[in-house]
Amino acid sequence: MWDVWDRVYGRHPESIGHLDYLFAESLYRRYGLGAGHPQRETYEE
Repeated sequence: MWDVWDRVYGRHPESIGHLDYLFAESLYRRYGLGAGHPQRETYEE
């Protein structure tokens, strides 16, 4: 799975938790969704 990220973006998330954080951060940044700016630590637990 990460090989696709590497080919498209030149990098990949460090873990599944990091991937979840990236999605949450994108939704917050683009649409203001969520209860505030997501904290990566929350998704890495």
